[in-house]
Amino acid sequence: MRAVPGSGLSPHVQATGGKGFHVAAPLRGERGFDEVRAAIRELAEAMARGEPDRLTVEQRKDKRGDRIFLDTNRNAYGQTMIAPYSLRARAGAPAATPLDLGELGRVTPQSYGLANMGRRLAQQDDPWTGLEDARSGSDFPHPDNQGQPEGG
Repeated sequence: MRAVPGSGLSPHVQATGGKGFHVAAPLRGERGFDEVRAAIRELAEAMARGEPDRLTVEQRKDKRGDRIFLDTNRNAYGQTMIAPYSLRARAGAPAATPLDLGELGRVTPQSYGLANMGRRLAQQDDPWTGLEDARSGSDFPHPDNQGQPEGG
């Protein structure tokens, strides 16, 4: 995964310690909740149209096949995301783990946990350092393109 061209978003990925990955992108807070939620949904749909054999926004599992589900439903009132480095109550105590974008494809959602997190943190810095710095956030969706990727 990389920054979506034309969106102004800088994605930060986290293995959930469960079944998938979460993506977070800092925003400046200049747009309303409903505007951002609609634009993210439109962006996910455009991404799925651009790579229909690999990506989908289809909620029904029986219609997804082996495609990656771009789940924008977490962008709703009352929805949460597991906090970074939180342990899961599952066998092996996997942990939600911030990742470098380059790690995608080499790790699974449960690659890190209680047994190996110390070693990971000793070997590399937290990939999400600076994420909360609002000055680096996007003003997504941009008024000129409403969050659409280039060509979308």
